[in-house]
Amino acid sequence: MSHPVNINPVRGLLYNQRYSRDLPAVIYEDRTLSYDEFAGNVHELAASLAASGVGEGDRVMYLGLNSEMFLRTMFATWWLGGVFEPLNFRLAPREVGDLLARSAPRVMIVEPGHVPVVDAALGAWMRPVSPARGGPSRPRPS
Repeated sequence: MSHPVNINPVRGLLYNQRYSRDLPAVIYEDRTLSYDEFAGNVHELAASLAASGVGEGDRVMYLGLNSEMFLRTMFATWWLGGVFEPLNFRLAPREVGDLLARSAPRVMIVEPGHVPVVDAALGAWMRPVSPARGGPSRPRPS
């Protein structure tokens, strides 16, 4: 008889938040985030994504550089059971538009330096997501 195993990386983040809360989780540029701070940021973004309709199996596209926001978006998407779709930051507007049309993500998160690429691809039709308090339940432990 087999038992389901929860392999969602969010489970590991929450474990570290609980048992290593003050240790560094993310060091990016001149900022260091503890596991507690990073998990809190992830939860806030997950709540905003959930409020925007993101749920299990939904795609969340990301256009930007490797950064704390990249990690936050990836974990927030996984928190909700979604599919994280990072795009190569070197893509031309036509390529971004093609990938948006093929993928049909529920939400796209774009770092400020890449907004002109999305604007050129499709115009300014994407609504930004701002973090909100409250939100999704925690992933179920196995």
